[in-house]
Amino acid sequence: MTEKSNRVISNLSGHFVMATENLADSYFEDALVFICTHEPDMTLGLVVNQEMIEMSFDDILDSLFNEIHIKTEDVKEWPSLLAGGPVEIEKGLVLHSNDYKAEGTIELTPDFYLSSTAKIIEDICKGKGPKKYNLCMGYSGWSPLQLEEEIAEHDWIVVPATTEVLFDTPVDERFGAAAETMGFDFNNYSGFVGEA
Repeated sequence: MTEKSNRVISNLSGHFVMATENLADSYFEDALVFICTHEPDMTLGLVVNQEMIEMSFDDILDSLFNEIHIKTEDVKEWPSLLAGGPVEIEKGLVLHSNDYKAEGTIELTPDFYLSSTAKIIEDICKGKGPKKYNLCMGYSGWSPLQLEEEIAEHDWIVVPATTEVLFDTPVDERFGAAAETMGFDFNNYSGFVGEA
């Protein structure tokens, strides 16, 4: 691995990785993944452009009935669920704006925070949560050097993450919007692979 790729790879937290054609017919086909943490022992990311169809927010409230003190009829905001990845799909992770912080909230970058406690779900329901967020069920994980190898094999394109793409763009338009931040239309790059 070259010095340049080491430098790029070591700084993936807070970036998107976009699936290339190499991942067609896999779980990650057309996936846009936000990399939350990129550490020597593990990389964790969240798919942010796929709606969760296996469960609804009602299911989340039912599973947290002992931890959330709110009734269904009192919910002011009904979040949509995203399929964050194939690992622990029953686990909810909220990737959100920097205007909310509670016990257990992690600052990923100055713009992006991550919370995984029942409290943020309750606060969102009450209209007291972060202004902008993605509620993801499950996550995507890579073992040491796995993501580096997949990038080297052109399975992913690395793209800087922006709040506009993550928070202000409809879910089904995020993949194309992320590509446009790099100045190209991904749909016109059949077979295009590489590293931004």
